[in-house]
Amino acid sequence: MKIDDPLDATPVHMFCGMWGALSVGLFATKEFTEEVYGDGAFYGGFWGGGGKQLGIQLAGVIAILTWTGGLSVIMFFSMKFAGILRVPVEEEITGLDESHHG
Repeated sequence: MKIDDPLDATPVHMFCGMWGALSVGLFATKEFTEEVYGDGAFYGGFWGGGGKQLGIQLAGVIAILTWTGGLSVIMFFSMKFAGILRVPVEEEITGLDESHHG
């Protein structure tokens, strides 16, 4: 499968977002989780909290990937079926800046 990602949106939004969510399971302190949630039962593994918070964060990441992946498959399949997924070959060769913006 080829992914056309000229703006590098995948590494920025997907991978960095995954790291941001998973890092909570590693670095969240008991003090901050008590302050924010009123219960410090689950906190980061590097602060002695075990792996429970990391597992919760991982489940969240998997849920988000499943949701967005599933909806993306439906959307892109529908667009391909309707014939609007790609631009015509002539416009692709000419360049979209030229064909759409003069």
